[in-house]
Amino acid sequence: MKTSKRIIGLAAAFVCSASVVGNVQAVSLDKEGIQKGGVTFLPGLAVNETYNDNIYGETTAKNSWITEVNPIIGAKIEIGKHDLSVGYEGKFGVYHDAADDNYDDHEFTANVDFDFNESFGLSVDAGSKLGHDDRGSSDAAATPVPSEYTKNSVGTDIRIGRKDSNRIEIGAGYMDLDYTNNVSSTAGLEHANTSADASFFWELMPKTSLLVGIDYTDHDYDVNTSVTDSHDLFYFAGLDWSATGKTDGTIKLGYTEKDFDSSSVADWNDFSWDATINWKPLDHAKFTLNTGRSPTESTGTGSHSIKDDVSLEWSHEWLEDKFSTSVKGTLSQSEYQGAGQTRVDDDSKINLGADYKFNRWGMVGLEYTHEERDSNSNTSDYDRNIFMISVKTAM
Repeated sequence: MKTSKRIIGLAAAFVCSASVVGNVQAVSLDKEGIQKGGVTFLPGLAVNETYNDNIYGETTAKNSWITEVNPIIGAKIEIGKHDLSVGYEGKFGVYHDAADDNYDDHEFTANVDFDFNESFGLSVDAGSKLGHDDRGSSDAAATPVPSEYTKNSVGTDIRIGRKDSNRIEIGAGYMDLDYTNNVSSTAGLEHANTSADASFFWELMPKTSLLVGIDYTDHDYDVNTSVTDSHDLFYFAGLDWSATGKTDGTIKLGYTEKDFDSSSVADWNDFSWDATINWKPLDHAKFTLNTGRSPTESTGTGSHSIKDDVSLEWSHEWLEDKFSTSVKGTLSQSEYQGAGQTRVDDDSKINLGADYKFNRWGMVGLEYTHEERDSNSNTSDYDRNIFMISVKTAM
């Protein structure tokens, strides 16, 4: 439990220092869209120019400027009382000093919100992404070009009961991940997840509820000889509250069981948590604390890892709907599991951002990120600095 105590201590330190550092409630573009009959089209475009002084996250750093063009198009359709939303987002990146790392990603999404009555809610989501993993972003063996994948997913959420009263929320989902290149490095990463969750909310007072529930995820890897097939069960209890004074949030405390199909891999069972707390001392300022502890899937080293993390963000709007800034700090620790594994990574990240909205449809942003990893595996240590300027427009 040393790791848990360390993260809890870090969370307290972050909260105590919140008045010293700053973070901003980002301004956003006014998306009125283009009306055509019963359809509202929502086009947008962002262009990002980034300098990364360690693009592969290695002890021997290679730097590059990166230009990314990010077109977005969405559509909302009203079908009676129900809403259908569909969207496409593209990301086209050019590395000026590492042409082999250029990429073009495409993501398609769809969502239906059914409005039956106040005591019953149903939504269905589906998505398909043709994406990539930046080289150096995982523990998989080195590859000559980024690993490209196709990820398809579908999910549904059901609410029985009023949103502001006693209710049951049930969810289910399926995700399938397949890689299309670098087969020798990526075959062991291909898998499908089947998930389900259920939570019961019992109203203690207006806008404050006790909750109990369970989350289940089954991890099924494509390689028949894989020993990492497993399922996770997270049993939890906690609180959910909204707009009570200056705070809102959700706290889940419980116990996670990660059981492997293969007897050659040790199961993991321990105390876990997931919490998000928002504090809004002023109308134009907000602090957000996130912390959690859970097992994560392997990306090339060991059977899995146990990750503890905490982050604190302060967002502040200095000029109403015009200029905002943000500061976010994140600390995490990953303990790798599996036969003979002793690796422990301590990661830290600080992000500074500012956005200026010059009119209803356009804004410019500046961002700086510093990342650092301190690992007992010397080849896994790295630090990097990322500077970005972005221009965004939307209708």
